[in-house]
Amino acid sequence: MAKRSVKRQQWTSLIFALAALLVFGASPARAGTETGASGLILVPSADTLAPGDAEFAVRYKDGRLGGSFTYGIFDRIEIGVNNMRKSSTSDFGIVIKGAIFEETASEPAVAVGFETGQSYVVVSKRLAPRVRAHLGLGAGDLEGVFAGVALVVNTTTGRGLAPATTAMAEVTPRGVNAGVRLVFSPLVSADVALVDLEELVGGISFRVRF
Repeated sequence: MAKRSVKRQQWTSLIFALAALLVFGASPARAGTETGASGLILVPSADTLAPGDAEFAVRYKDGRLGGSFTYGIFDRIEIGVNNMRKSSTSDFGIVIKGAIFEETASEPAVAVGFETGQSYVVVSKRLAPRVRAHLGLGAGDLEGVFAGVALVVNTTTGRGLAPATTAMAEVTPRGVNAGVRLVFSPLVSADVALVDLEELVGGISFRVRF
């Protein structure tokens, strides 16, 4: 009964978070999860880095700093390494994600990801000009159904203007998370979020092209 109550509270929190997002209102910036995989806070998306694009990120979580490096090695395939999710035999975790289908006007993008400690299938689709949603099924640390939504509150950035801002809300088998992504330029972005709506996490990412 206690578990059902927690689940009900998590879904209720997500519904309220999504409703709050829809009150604001543009195309979500693409950046990485805590492991560096393209996505939201903890929820991955069906996006991948373009071939030749790389993203370096520094993140704060669980009272420590960590980092990740993700690279678009081929069309619709990204790989990465991070020290946020370590294996039992290594100080580093890996990320491999490939998009099976690209998003079209009528069909969602579909991707499969394999990371240290978890794997998943995820679909992503733009629901409105300002709203993009993600739904997936995971195993391992992400076991079960997960979902997330991103909505850009402000699309302008530059001198004298606020950074492009994307609001994010997601639910995983472990809890509800919410945050914002601030895009200062096409090369620099920062995330601030509450995991389980209580633990403050953050990070800054740098995009480069080789």
